[in-house]
Amino acid sequence: MKSFFDPVVESVIKKVEEQKAQLARKNAKINRVVLIGGFGDSPYLNARLKSWCTSNDIRRFTCPTDCQAAIVKGAVLRGLEGIRPTTIVAKRSYGWSWGCAFREGIDDEEDAYHDIYTGHKLCTRMHWTVTKGQEIDSDFKVARTVKTSVKDGEEWRSKLTLYSCPLDVPPERPDHVSIVREGVVITQFTSLSNVDRSKYSDEFSMTVYRFKYDLETNFRAEDGILAFNSSRNGKEVGNTTINFESR
Repeated sequence: MKSFFDPVVESVIKKVEEQKAQLARKNAKINRVVLIGGFGDSPYLNARLKSWCTSNDIRRFTCPTDCQAAIVKGAVLRGLEGIRPTTIVAKRSYGWSWGCAFREGIDDEEDAYHDIYTGHKLCTRMHWTVTKGQEIDSDFKVARTVKTSVKDGEEWRSKLTLYSCPLDVPPERPDHVSIVREGVVITQFTSLSNVDRSKYSDEFSMTVYRFKYDLETNFRAEDGILAFNSSRNGKEVGNTTINFESR
């Protein structure tokens, strides 16, 4: 019977070990472990986790009497009292893919393409705006300048695919097996005033527009989620939304 539970118990301990390692990189440590949830009633899990805490110099290990109801109670209190996280620690890295200068001898020629406005040779790579283990609070803001080119007659919008990755060091290519597609950040431009520049393209026999804006990532503390907005010269441009992938 013990061997039946071992894989699950090992998985729980591994998760705690990962949290311990993340904190150690920030010169912090776990001083208490509280076991909740239905599986917390397992004497075997209690014994194994308590033993792990002792061997890792974690002196305080607690398992509430009604541990199986602790999650539900917490959810109810959160709903009644409006409790929201003010700071979170990212369990994954988050970022988007965009076109970067092609690196001869490094990037694959099959992945190369040319920007329709500049003609520059590009290759899609990742930009990680939030890294795993990073502390995020209500003051968190990261802005990155984005450029996108649109042909005449096409919809005036910019699309950046949002990804996440559980690795401590996330890869630079969006097709890596560890990367999960989370959604698409869309900035819908509303007028010609949002256009940075334009020119006639002989290749496409039409005008090509160049949009340049700052995409800001921030932490919406009241909802506990990341949010995005687009601006130019300090003024909001268009309408920015994120369409999450359905699981």
